[in-house]
Amino acid sequence: MHDDFDLTGRVALVTGASVGIGRAIALAFVRHGAKVVIHCHTSRAESEEVLAEVRRGGGEGIVIAADLTKADEARRLVDQSVERYGRLDILVNNAGSVVARSRIEDCTLELWNEALAVNLTSAFLVTQRAIPHLRASGNGAIVNNL
Repeated sequence: MHDDFDLTGRVALVTGASVGIGRAIALAFVRHGAKVVIHCHTSRAESEEVLAEVRRGGGEGIVIAADLTKADEARRLVDQSVERYGRLDILVNNAGSVVARSRIEDCTLELWNEALAVNLTSAFLVTQRAIPHLRASGNGAIVNNL
């Protein structure tokens, strides 16, 4: 079978990869030959399950936990990914959370700022650190699932 979506030799970092869409994306990349960095914040056990599935399928990956609302942790995530694999080709910004449900008229500024940090600032911080590595790969890609 010919694979038009061959990612052999490429490295993908998927934030929020422990459950849902992020998990499916990480597993799909592995099926097409990529090595995958499975990011989680608090879902470590679920991330380890994804990694076990990756390995059962003959793929390669690692789990890195980080709070991406913190610049130093976002930098660490990218740096450790590149240190492990020597490159970064694909970034999928998928981490996010509802944080809490609130009607707009009842939403506090603190809740609003927390939602922005989790769902937007985190993607900015990871992307900012990843761009030089994606450029260096010669064929880098960013997918934002926000």
